[in-house]
Amino acid sequence: MNPQTIIEIYEDVLKGNRNRFPRETWKPHNGGFENFRRCLRYLVLDKLKLDREQMLSIGISFFIEWKLRTPFQRLYDSQTYKCLSEIFSEMDIKPWEMKISPDGVWNDENMKGAIRWVVSKSIGIDRDKIIKNIGYETFKDFYVSTLIHKKVQFNV
Repeated sequence: MNPQTIIEIYEDVLKGNRNRFPRETWKPHNGGFENFRRCLRYLVLDKLKLDREQMLSIGISFFIEWKLRTPFQRLYDSQTYKCLSEIFSEMDIKPWEMKISPDGVWNDENMKGAIRWVVSKSIGIDRDKIIKNIGYETFKDFYVSTLIHKKVQFNV
């Protein structure tokens, strides 16, 4: 399918002129990922004009409402973060920024990144200042030292 055709088909589906997408539209061997990428980028960037912050709230109900449930489930196993981070890679979406954290996100590296992000966003200081001014005692004072003690080797 050429890029114009899939968008025209998608518009017809949205308007109710078509009940569904043609067979094989979402099959990986038939350009399914590319078809879905084009439709989702068209929807988010052109039709709805969502900004990055609004995109972080997207969940499964969004895909259902906008008639993209099937490819979302088939191609991305209903994993919103995986879908958005791949299709909108230029936005550098981090898993902890999503309104609903994806399953299995809290490995050591993501926990460190999330802590850095929260601290820098909440008090507006960069990594060097964090290292100089915040330590284990700071987390203990806020009753979250267990997070640091158990899971992260405090290399934030």
